[in-house]
Amino acid sequence: MADVRAFAEAAGAAREELANLLERFEELATQVTGWRVLLRSGIVGSQQRVAVQDERTTMLRQLASTAGVPGLLQTAEYARSVLSDGPDPTADVAAGVAARLDRQKIIYTPGKEFRFALLEDRQLVADPQVMAVQMDRISQLSTLSNVHIGVVPQDRRLPLAPLHGFRMYDGELVTIELETGVVEVQSPVDVAYYRRMFDALDEVADHGDDARRLLARLAAHYRELAS
Repeated sequence: MADVRAFAEAAGAAREELANLLERFEELATQVTGWRVLLRSGIVGSQQRVAVQDERTTMLRQLASTAGVPGLLQTAEYARSVLSDGPDPTADVAAGVAARLDRQKIIYTPGKEFRFALLEDRQLVADPQVMAVQMDRISQLSTLSNVHIGVVPQDRRLPLAPLHGFRMYDGELVTIELETGVVEVQSPVDVAYYRRMFDALDEVADHGDDARRLLARLAAHYRELAS
């Protein structure tokens, strides 16, 4: 937006023209793409597009939705379960799972950092045993030096109530997955708001050993359900 303002002022734009231009820029900085468009190349193509953005990013922050685990942290069985319930009933789920797991290699790339804020949620979005193994996986990944995972306990007071999860790429782009599509937000004002939201929730989350103990309790809960 600063570049747009500087260009307009250099061109001698009147105050009203500048205001209209900045308003138009704000509108263009938010884009919504429907799943029918995104899935034209199948689940694999959709995963590959996300992977390209991951590759370009040095710092990824992600706030998980209340009943979901970020794709970069998912086990194969968990991914299979959630992709099977996706918007395209004809999708090649096995290929989609393979593509999602392939994306996860980015976690081990030197120089990249990942921050996840998760909300404790005991809803079953997969079979109990799958959920238990998924909790174990998150706990294991939290031991990596470049992966920071915070888990907000269910009984902890939230500083705000997030309506949805989101991914933030280098503090410049935010993507939000909806039931019917994906929203891309590039407006600096809006991106800054999502950064504040992430930081506020991450601040009240458990980290390190505290988070791993919470994840272990969740895994035990799911295993009890599975027995």
